[in-house]
Amino acid sequence: MNGPEPMVAVVICCYTERRWQLLSACVSEAAAQARAAEATVVLVVDHNESLRRRCASAFAAFDSVLVVANRHERGLSGARNTGTEMVDADIVLFVDDDAVPQPGWLSTLRAAFTDTNLLAAGGEVVAVWPDPGARPSWFPPEFDWVIGCDYAGIAMFGTEIRNPIGANMALRRSALRRVGGFRQELGRRGGTPSGCEETDLAIRMRAAAPHGSIRRIPGAPVHHHVEADRCTGRYLLRRCFAEGRSKATLMRMTGTTGALSAEADHALITLPRAVGRELIAWTSGDRAAPSRIGWTALGLSAAVVGWLFGCVRRGPGRTTASTSTVTDRDRAPVWCVEVGEVPAAPVSGIPADTTHGVEQAHVLVRVDHRPVGQTELTVRPGHDLVEQMVSAATRFRDALPEPALPAASWPPGGTSVSVVLCTLGRAETLATAVAAVLHGQIRPAREVIVVDNAPASGCTVRALAEFDDPRLRIVAEPRRGVSWARNTGVAAATSTVVAFTDDDVAAEPDWLARLSEVFDADTHAEIGCVTGLVVPADLGLATHRWFEQSSGFERGYVPMVWEPAASVDLLRRLRRYEPYAVAGRRGPAFPVAGSEFGSGNNMALRRDWLLAAGGFDTVLGTGSPARGGEDLDMFRRVILDGRALVYQPAAIVRHYHRATVAQLRRQMYDYGVGMCAGVLRYATSTSTGFRATLRVLPGGMRLLLDPASEKNAGKTADYPRSLTWIELAGYAAGPLHLLRSHRRAHRTRLGRA
Repeated sequence: MNGPEPMVAVVICCYTERRWQLLSACVSEAAAQARAAEATVVLVVDHNESLRRRCASAFAAFDSVLVVANRHERGLSGARNTGTEMVDADIVLFVDDDAVPQPGWLSTLRAAFTDTNLLAAGGEVVAVWPDPGARPSWFPPEFDWVIGCDYAGIAMFGTEIRNPIGANMALRRSALRRVGGFRQELGRRGGTPSGCEETDLAIRMRAAAPHGSIRRIPGAPVHHHVEADRCTGRYLLRRCFAEGRSKATLMRMTGTTGALSAEADHALITLPRAVGRELIAWTSGDRAAPSRIGWTALGLSAAVVGWLFGCVRRGPGRTTASTSTVTDRDRAPVWCVEVGEVPAAPVSGIPADTTHGVEQAHVLVRVDHRPVGQTELTVRPGHDLVEQMVSAATRFRDALPEPALPAASWPPGGTSVSVVLCTLGRAETLATAVAAVLHGQIRPAREVIVVDNAPASGCTVRALAEFDDPRLRIVAEPRRGVSWARNTGVAAATSTVVAFTDDDVAAEPDWLARLSEVFDADTHAEIGCVTGLVVPADLGLATHRWFEQSSGFERGYVPMVWEPAASVDLLRRLRRYEPYAVAGRRGPAFPVAGSEFGSGNNMALRRDWLLAAGGFDTVLGTGSPARGGEDLDMFRRVILDGRALVYQPAAIVRHYHRATVAQLRRQMYDYGVGMCAGVLRYATSTSTGFRATLRVLPGGMRLLLDPASEKNAGKTADYPRSLTWIELAGYAAGPLHLLRSHRRAHRTRLGRA
């Protein structure tokens, strides 16, 4: 149904003076076309008063241009709503501040809306690259949507579309007002590459007017100038990730899969065709074709990861119980109790102020210094807590069968040990962790080296100001990342063995003694690394228990030895001192994943071997884009270098798990990223590593995905599925994080050189 030509207005939104030349060209051309159509141009400045004044002065000569400030929240959606509110035209045309309308743009779009069923229309958006006429050879044309332009695979002119591209679109104002305008929870804010506000608006407009139409219109182009910083792989990946996350938010808000209809077609139809085209181009001599294939895969992966991340991240959609902080029980601490020939007693002293209000406790039972299991204790008010713990531990011990083997009896020795603890200085438990290794050990360390990985903040120095011990040294390492920090600690150490722990754990008093005695017994210097048992410091919150069910640090209560093929019967010799020692477990991903051996917050390594091996891999680790994996990488390198690795569960530290769901989600994502990055780092290092990774890949995938696998079987019914998804998202994002980490580590080395 056709009607008379409607009244139109143009809205241009801007936020930065960096685009001043483009903005001037855009406003000038829009004003010229508006003057001929007796239309108004509204220039909305998004929370930048300096820019608003400059615009008001520069464009005062244009009678058709009105300069206003965004009256809503900062962001493109709020600015567009402001512009819409300032006009009374039938049709509102939107163009970006870095796009220049071409001749006939306004009149063509205006004429299209003589069709009274037309709700919205999109015109052509032509990319103008920084180097005129030369698009980057590596940039896949199917991803030109990343820079806000028409892309290979976009709908043909005259056909129905889900939504127009925001850089060049026209909306019927009555339909826009009917659905309440643009949602301010969505859309770009300054330089943050978010989006989906046009998709959301179009979905709501169609729902309000089912018979309405949204089409691409020919003959109304704009030239969209692409800034140089958007012609990079980094921006492509950031934009793809942000788009995926925004689409997940949009799905949650609209409750419809329509938010992904165009993307699904693009991913399942357009991109495979593009890969086929590029393969043909490659065989025809196009050397850039492999790069375009690679960036196609990376861009799609980034979007999928962003979508998965958005699916499990709390956003402006519906709130669920699993996204709130869990406070089901205040505390259920884990304490270690020794039950042996001497009177049973807690291994560590229990401060009175830590027992107040405790209703539940978990007792880690040790017999002859060996952990044998845990028992749960319901605390009886008004009764001595220590007596209750000892009683529970004794009952647990008495229910066990009589030990068939004698107690461990390690030979005396004098292996010197330095403790290295790396920190950003922000952990509330830093002082507790340092006190436990500095003053609380029955076999003291030669030195305790705290590596300050954020020395500019001064937090570490302030947190440790109360300690007055010549054995404590604070060493600065400004290069961010636990691998850089640990390597600095190793370089500063002076002992034969370096023991590592973290600022969110508390070591038991005999922790160093139990680690050291293994090295004391190693007369052939075959052992490269000893790891220990990590138990939770508290299990009172659901987040604590969920972490234990999914990942946890515990590797069991039985000593294990992974001995090299060339070993001179190491396991048999160690059994003279620890009769319960067994050959180390070899899981389906052994030794590639490195997860059987222990954890980096409770490990000790020979310093001479560490230095010869080049230290921890600075591409990996917490604090790097790879987010972890440096400890598992180190364990794998020990084994592959022909050294033995021993798991000594009698060396115990207690770890303070994350308290909120948001923190746990971040941790699970980081663990997925770190594991994938570490494995991929090994797989791409040598042909041997590649073949080994391929060999264990099927078993590793079963371990990760099979609900009945050792990793997943312990998850209870209340374990949030979102945590599983966020961990898998981390695995999927691992290659991208590793690539970023490679680049950052390289730049860091060059900057330090």
